[in-house]
Amino acid sequence: MENPVPLGDVIAERRFTLKDAGGVPRQITVRLGKPVSWPLGGVPLYRCPLQVIGVGRDEAIAAPAGKDAFMALQWAMNLAGDFIDGAVQREGLVNHQSNDLDEKSWIWRYASE
Repeated sequence: MENPVPLGDVIAERRFTLKDAGGVPRQITVRLGKPVSWPLGGVPLYRCPLQVIGVGRDEAIAAPAGKDAFMALQWAMNLAGDFIDGAVQREGLVNHQSNDLDEKSWIWRYASE
């Protein structure tokens, strides 16, 4: 089922480069949309649109939900990391710019260029 939540107003964007096993660079872009009120069956929810380009999901918009905008935003941040980490493991991508490969949050492992 297609996600009906559009990316909308982008409130944050990060770009960085990973390299494949052959050293070929791949540009990754993470875009977070502004959380939006999205009631579901009478339950007040917020959804935070997310787009991750360069990991095989270029056109897809994910929009995790939360009880408020902060929760939806946090879920979106976590999901972005899952998408990126999944591509790194699946495709053997390497991060040559990382200062701390042991850091648990993708925010610190994949710094902006």
